[in-house]
Amino acid sequence: MKITMFHYLRIFSFIVLTAACCLSESFAGGGGGHSSSDLVFPMTLESYEPLEAAKADEAGKELNLWEVLVLRASADPINLVASLLFLGAILHTFAAGNFMKLAHKYEAANKLRSQADSRRYVRGKDRVCMKATLYHFL
Repeated sequence: MKITMFHYLRIFSFIVLTAACCLSESFAGGGGGHSSSDLVFPMTLESYEPLEAAKADEAGKELNLWEVLVLRASADPINLVASLLFLGAILHTFAAGNFMKLAHKYEAANKLRSQADSRRYVRGKDRVCMKATLYHFL
């Protein structure tokens, strides 16, 4: 049996993933002297009410949606990260069809270029268009 670099890469990947899974428990247990009742993650909706009420009193009017979002993001920055990820997922949903059209366009152009090319590749395979592969991945 001939051992290839791919074989070594698979073994190395397995070892790294196994170590990461095993060590994650030991790293997760560490931390400061906070008891479980001191930390609440994520913040409850009720914990935002005093902040929003104070901001509304300061402004002299009811907060609009943008002001509420900015206030909650400043109170707990993970809200901003989560909101951006959610927005990205929504935009990706609408853009996925366009990505697929681009991938098919690049594949067709690559096929024409490959047929015109006189070079032959290993085991009769055609050349790969990385743009098409990337857009299929998206």
